[in-house]
Amino acid sequence: MRGQSAVFLGRQPVVDRAGNVVAFELLFRSSPECGCACFSDDRLATAGVVTRAFRQVGIRAVVGDARALVNVCAETLMNRMIETLPPEQIVIELLEGVHIEDRLVRRCRTLKARGYRFALDDFCHYREIYDPLLEIVDVVKIDILGLGPAPLAALVAKLRSWPALLLAEKVESPERARECRELGFDLFQGFHFGRPVVLGRHPLGAGPERAQLAAARRATLRFSRAGRSERPMSRPQFPADRWFHLLGAAAGRRLCA
Repeated sequence: MRGQSAVFLGRQPVVDRAGNVVAFELLFRSSPECGCACFSDDRLATAGVVTRAFRQVGIRAVVGDARALVNVCAETLMNRMIETLPPEQIVIELLEGVHIEDRLVRRCRTLKARGYRFALDDFCHYREIYDPLLEIVDVVKIDILGLGPAPLAALVAKLRSWPALLLAEKVESPERARECRELGFDLFQGFHFGRPVVLGRHPLGAGPERAQLAAARRATLRFSRAGRSERPMSRPQFPADRWFHLLGAAAGRRLCA
């Protein structure tokens, strides 16, 4: 029943260099027609997404075998509720507004030791205060929208000191997708690869979402590096162990660079 407290769930695909969908970011939506996240409380928005995806619909129905990126504020991170989520299928996405302090870093290390994976959201500028988190997180999501070619290249070069996967987010055109690929990004997210789809409005993996993903994979293959054999998967899913394979490969490239 739709009411003031109703919560709808959106998801946006994350693809790898071959155009395979390796994860979905789960997004709060207040209505099936809502195209943006409209809320004033990060904690309540996360609680709504978790309840909808994990308790009501079921995470396997939402993302299949892929990983689910769940936005988490500092308060939610400290809550034991986060430990009820399956570490093998989620990535805890730390919101850009989190205050980096010893308590938060210790909590991340504790959860990492328990098998949880982390992403750092909306990264635009490097500062030394981020170093403790950069040593922990598995993915750094770089917001490319406000970064020109030179600042983006400089930021990517700086982040190669850590083994995290680099994800280009807010990729909205073929030109920017090509630029990010040439810079060596591991993962990609944005309107060019697929707009957020509100679950319940369309069947999962069908209709507009399927068309977007197919177009994105074709575009990805067009600017694949010469000589590489990168083929899209037949379905927008991947085994959970592929995520760990990507992490290991990225770590090796950083250490050998």
